[in-house]
Amino acid sequence: MGEACVGGEAGTESVWWKPAGRASQKKHELSIHQSQTIAATADVLAFVIPSKCRGTAALSLNILNPGTQEVRDEQNQPVGVILPRDLVFAATYAKSLGEHVNAGITYTVIQFRVDCSGQGATCCKFVNTSHHAEAGLVPQMVSFVR
Repeated sequence: MGEACVGGEAGTESVWWKPAGRASQKKHELSIHQSQTIAATADVLAFVIPSKCRGTAALSLNILNPGTQEVRDEQNQPVGVILPRDLVFAATYAKSLGEHVNAGITYTVIQFRVDCSGQGATCCKFVNTSHHAEAGLVPQMVSFVR
C-alpha cells in the first residue's frame, strides 16, 4: 500500500495496488494467493463481485506470518511460544465514470498482533491497529485507429 502500480488491471491483486483497477471487471472472482519468502509466509483470500450498473466491490484478507519464536528461561528451558502476525482486511469499490475514467477507493484495517502461549502468556500479548484509505482514478486510453 502507498505504492503506485501502472500495470494491467486483471486479477484480484489490484485490490492492494490500484483501487480503480477493478472497475472494468466482468466476472466474479475468488482467489487464494500464497507466497513464501525468507521473512515470512503470506496468505491472501480475495473475493470480487462485479455489477454492470453498480460498479465492482471486493473484499480481501491478507495474513503475514513470520513464524513462531520459542521463549526460554534463564536455564535455557522452553517456557512458551510467541506468534507475531500482520492481518490486513481490505474493502474496495470501483466504478467506471463514463467511457474514459475508472475510479476506485480502498479502505483497509491493518493489525499487528503478537499472541503468546506458555508461562507469562498474558504479559507479551498485544495488538496495534491502524486504518488506511486510498483512492485513485485511471484514464482509459482512447484508440484513434479507424
